[in-house]
Amino acid sequence: MKISGYYIYNNVAITAFAIMSMLSVSPRIPLSKVALLMPILLDDNITQKMTYQNYNSFDSVVTQNQVYLSNFNDRYIDLLSQVVNGISILLDLNLVSLYGEFVIAENAASYESILSKCDSKRFVGIQTAASKLLKLVKDADIVNDYHKLNIEL
Repeated sequence: MKISGYYIYNNVAITAFAIMSMLSVSPRIPLSKVALLMPILLDDNITQKMTYQNYNSFDSVVTQNQVYLSNFNDRYIDLLSQVVNGISILLDLNLVSLYGEFVIAENAASYESILSKCDSKRFVGIQTAASKLLKLVKDADIVNDYHKLNIEL
């Protein structure tokens, strides 16, 4: 694997933080949804837009950010190992558990304490985007969302 600035900027710690941000909104999330949303949450352009723009649906997020999502499949594949490693770190810290296809928040009371101590603009953007995205995909058909983003499985 080629090491680049992309992997340094989007490292495992950032990925673990993004997972925690998602779990603070919804304490039980399918692993497939975590993996699907991660490239969006780690894209600064999209997260910046989400802080000031309201979207009506996940479709509107996709259509209004087509330029940023043009290479989504590549970023999705590149970030899969980061997602697995981020979950592994959170498992080791007893902050999550895995049950079937779900990532489940453990010790959820500590999430607020941990997340509130992070005052980075990037972290705040990820938290805001995670909250909005999870509300948009709450009852969505995940298979359909994978097709919308042209993810090759």
